[in-house]
Amino acid sequence: MHGADRPPRTVLFVTPWYPGRVGDISGIFVADQAEALRAAGFDVRVVHAYVSADRSGPATSAVGGSARVHRVIARGRREAFDQPRLVIGVCRAALELRRQGFRPDVVHAHTDKAAAAAWAVSRLLRVPFGVTEHSSEWVDAEGVPPARRRVMLARRSFRAAAFVIAVSTRLASGLRSTLGVQSIDVVPNAVDPAFFGRHVGGNEVAHVVTTGSLVREKDFALLLRSFAIARRRIDCRLTIIGEGALEAELIRIARELGIEDFVTFTGQRPRSEVVATLATADVYVCSSSIETFGVAVCEALAVGVPVVATRCGGPEDFVTEAVGVLVDDRNPASLADAVVRVLASPVNSHDTIAEYAWRTFSPPAVAAHLAVIYDRAGAISARGNSAARRETREAEADPR
Repeated sequence: MHGADRPPRTVLFVTPWYPGRVGDISGIFVADQAEALRAAGFDVRVVHAYVSADRSGPATSAVGGSARVHRVIARGRREAFDQPRLVIGVCRAALELRRQGFRPDVVHAHTDKAAAAAWAVSRLLRVPFGVTEHSSEWVDAEGVPPARRRVMLARRSFRAAAFVIAVSTRLASGLRSTLGVQSIDVVPNAVDPAFFGRHVGGNEVAHVVTTGSLVREKDFALLLRSFAIARRRIDCRLTIIGEGALEAELIRIARELGIEDFVTFTGQRPRSEVVATLATADVYVCSSSIETFGVAVCEALAVGVPVVATRCGGPEDFVTEAVGVLVDDRNPASLADAVVRVLASPVNSHDTIAEYAWRTFSPPAVAAHLAVIYDRAGAISARGNSAARRETREAEADPR
């Protein structure tokens, strides 16, 4: 436990999502947050714990070359994140890190799927723990709701946590209504510094850009239909960065709309190429049906690109009139109107948009917010430990 005279400066992340190789984007927002804290002077270690049906290789890998990531694999075919093997594996990893000299001040779980294991580690090491929730399953009215067992476990874990964080106001509302947790901080994900202030522009033909997995929730079919309408009013081209199961269907839709010559599907690209493409964009479009946060939207703002976004959750927190347009109606004509409006009359300068993003999503901004929460959690834990010791002394002194 950290001393009373200093704030928490060592943090243990427990997460089911984390990049496993160069170019891997799975859980990259967790890695970005870890890097933001490290840049702010925190010592952050990560236990990446997940369930896999693959029985090859060791169940627990050694701490990596940077001595910062410890991977724990529980064998299985379903996401039973409270299963004893996974929880025990995470506890063993935490004890191994402590044996190496790392003593966390706070344990920070990412998503409810890691909360039970983080809770167990916090009890083992006698330090506070908290949870950041990222999952759209708690707010997606059209999707499959979380299983009853998962809801019950999350409710117990979240109520035991010293802090609960949601990455958007919409997600916080969903957690309150589903889990009954009232005290929730809203902290955005951090954006990699490589994105900030990179805009170059100078296009003869307006460039519309979007990024994301080619899945139903991103609703790129809506974007294609709105782009076809926009092209009748303004000369423009569209770049879609990402890969997924719907690629063939989306290419077919573009062909049927007669816009295939003006739409580029790039597939998944490394961050450096994403930044380079965004740097040439005149507008970024988010057509999603649900976004718990929308880190890709924030990356576009960081570059200095104005945004047009549907009201899908996360973007409502940060897409203001100074940096873009929120579209109320989920139909192609409304989205096209907003795109044409921004292309015809930009909402603000690229530098102003990037400066707004820096104040909101930069690593220093996010790390400062987390530092306050960690400090508060430490104080809560200290009060709790003091009360427990007092109750123990009183019980021992009671002659009854």
